Amino acid sequence: MAQGYFAYWVEVNFDSATEIFRHAQQLLPGSADALVAISYIERRQGKLAEALVHQLHVTELDPRNPTTFTQFSVTY
Repeated sequence: MAQGYFAYWVEVNFDSATEIFRHAQQLLPGSADALVAISYIERRQGKLAEALVHQLHVTELDPRNPTTFTQFSVTY
């Protein structure tokens, strides 16, 4: 996850960050962390429909986390 955020925030390399987060998602399929990071990248790239779908799934994976709902509303 740290490598993905480094690629996203520091290197501003969205393709590399997405690839890293997708790999993390495969390793941790029940975790919302990698999926929410992917949705942030999609939102930043203007892929709002994809970001919303992923963020909705994140709210299902982690329904008690208020940040997921806040980010969903920011994207919407």
